[in-house]
Amino acid sequence: MWDPYAEFQSATLANGLNVYAAFWPERPWEVVGFLIHSGAEQDPLGREGTAHFVEHLIAENSNVSKRKMCAFFANCGGKVNLGKTGYAASYYHFFVPTDKVILEKAFSLFGHMLLLAKIEKFIERERQVIKGEFYQHYPIKFQLDVDMHKHKTLYGGCWLERFVRPFGDAESIERITQSDLQLYYDSHYTPANISVVGVGGVTLPELVKFLSESPFATNKKRGKNAATYSHH
Repeated sequence: MWDPYAEFQSATLANGLNVYAAFWPERPWEVVGFLIHSGAEQDPLGREGTAHFVEHLIAENSNVSKRKMCAFFANCGGKVNLGKTGYAASYYHFFVPTDKVILEKAFSLFGHMLLLAKIEKFIERERQVIKGEFYQHYPIKFQLDVDMHKHKTLYGGCWLERFVRPFGDAESIERITQSDLQLYYDSHYTPANISVVGVGGVTLPELVKFLSESPFATNKKRGKNAATYSHH
C-alpha cells in the first residue's frame, strides 16, 4: 500500500523552523505550505477572533502589498493562498514553477509576511470585513445565542466554550486592538512555531537552502505570551 507520508524527509533550521519535503523527480513545479501551529485556541480571553484578524492583515502589512504579491504569483504561472485560520492552526501556501529566481522571490515574500510584518495598516477596514463575515453567518442574534448555549453546554470548562467560529463574535472583534494583533503575531509567528512543507521537484537540501537564504532564517523568538488559553 502506498503511503504518501513515507516520502517526506525532514530537517530543522538552527532557529527551530521545521522543514518537510517530498521530492518528486522531474516535476517542474513545487507546492509549499506554511503551517502556523497556533490558531483561535490561542486567542486572548475576551479577544476571540484575534488569530483570524491577524491572518487578514499580514499580507497587507508586509514589505510588498497584497496586490503586488498576488500579481507576482499570477505572472509566474503560480498560485497563492494568503491564509486560512482554524482553531488549532493557520495555513498559507504557494504553487510555483521550480525556477530558482522565482522560488527565491516566493520565499522572500512569504518570509517577510510571516515573520517580519508590522501590523499598522488597514486594521479598521479589515475589522469591518470580518464583522461582515460574522453577520453573514449570524444575521439574527437568536442563532448566535443558540450556538453559544450549545458550546457552553458541550464544552464547559474548555476553551471551545468561548467560540462558535474561529472569527469570534461582533463584540470580541470590536475589542481587538492594534497592540493585541501585533502581540499575537510576534508571539506565534516565529520560526519555532512554523512548519514548512514542500512537495514537488525541489529536494530537501534545496528547500533548506532557499529557506536559509530568506527571512525564514531570522532568529525571531517565540513570545512569552504564546501559551495556550486555559479556563479559570
